[in-house]
This record gives sequence, C-alpha cells and structure tokens, in this order.
Amino acid sequence: MFYCCDHCGSSTCLGLDVSNWQRSPRRNVITNFASKNPTVGQLNALVKKLGGEQSVRDYLSGKVKVSITKSALERSSEFTLPTRMASFNPNIYRYFKTRNGLYVSDDFNDKILRAIELQGSVPSATIVIYCLTKDADDTEIREEMPNNHVFEDTYSFCTYLAYMIDEQQNGRTAVFVTNGNWNIFYVRGVHNEIFSVNVRWRGVLRRWEVSAYIPDGECWSIGSCAFSCNINPQLK
Repeated sequence: MFYCCDHCGSSTCLGLDVSNWQRSPRRNVITNFASKNPTVGQLNALVKKLGGEQSVRDYLSGKVKVSITKSALERSSEFTLPTRMASFNPNIYRYFKTRNGLYVSDDFNDKILRAIELQGSVPSATIVIYCLTKDADDTEIREEMPNNHVFEDTYSFCTYLAYMIDEQQNGRTAVFVTNGNWNIFYVRGVHNEIFSVNVRWRGVLRRWEVSAYIPDGECWSIGSCAFSCNINPQLK
C-alpha cells in the first residue's frame, strides 16, 4: 500500500485515491537523472539561456530545436604593458622595416603605418588574449570578442607591437605564441577601416613576420590567439 504522505498514513489524503500508485524509492529518481552535478543555480541559468520556462517546454515537446555551437574563443590570459611604455619610444617607421629577425609586409606599411597621424605619449594598456578553440574566420572571432577589441590609435598600437616583438627577440617565450600559429589584432588603419594585423614567429627563418589584411573571411587555425585592446589612459 502506498500512502499519500509519510505522516498521515492515509491512501486518500487530500481527496486523492493513491492506493494503486506504485512507489519508487527516492534514490532511484536521483540516480536516473542524466546529470547529478548541476546546482539549482546552474539549472536556473540554463533555463534563462534557453529563453525561459516556456521555451524549455517547447524544446521538450519538439516544437523548437536547439543546436549546440562550440565557441571559437577561450579567454586565456591578460597582461598589462608597463607604465615604462613612455620610455619606450622607437622610431616606428624605422622599426618596422624588414631586417634581420623581422619581416614587414608591404600591406602593413600601406594599411597601418600610413594611418599614423599623431605621435605622442603612449598610455599603458591591459590586453586580453583569446585562444582559438577551433579554426575560425575573422567574423567568427570578432563576434565573440569584447566590443572594444579594436586598437583605435594606430601609433599606440605600433608602439605596443614593437615593444612585444622586442620582448620576444629570437623567438623567446612571452605573450605571443611561437609555434607557427598566428597572433591576431584588429586595428584602425587607413581610410578609417579596420584591418587584421597578424604576427607570427617563423622558426625555420628565425624571424618575426608582420602583415595586415582586410578581414574578409581569412580562416585562422586552432591554437592561434586574438588580442583585445583595453587602454588605460590614466597610466602614462
């Protein structure tokens, strides 16, 4: 005999005849869950992600379909270019010349260097690195990056880039990946357009390579990294 509750001992409590109901141990209910690990808060967040309670019902009934798409980016780390950036003041036009240990493409000169108009003090910046978890094009990458990921000041960007390359001369380990994959930036260049600036270490040639492209569908390989700008104007 199954009683309506453990305390009243009645099979007709609350006016319901439950005498023919089959009782299952509570432990079986839990062990039959597809997953026992999510917390109540996580389950609630999942319902919100799906669009609310009604959306969940629609999904379970087959009225709507949900597809799972793997994110293209995973936040890896962040670093702050130090306040001594002010003392790092190379001649940008001379620095970005093809030479021993560095190759600079004509596209970088034409699309980025020519956009430099004002040269002055360069603020420190906190830069966030996102690693590609799958092959992805520029559109997919930028959709997942923060709204302020573009390096708007061309001169400041070129100074940051020169500093980072200097820190990794001869392929030393620091913020850039050096395994042949790309380090990707999105930079405001000539004609106020946004360009993809790409940096990689060519171990065979023992040099850094810097180039710039219009972000028009170029596919970047898994393991490459995208860098998001976050300028700190209060740090000079």
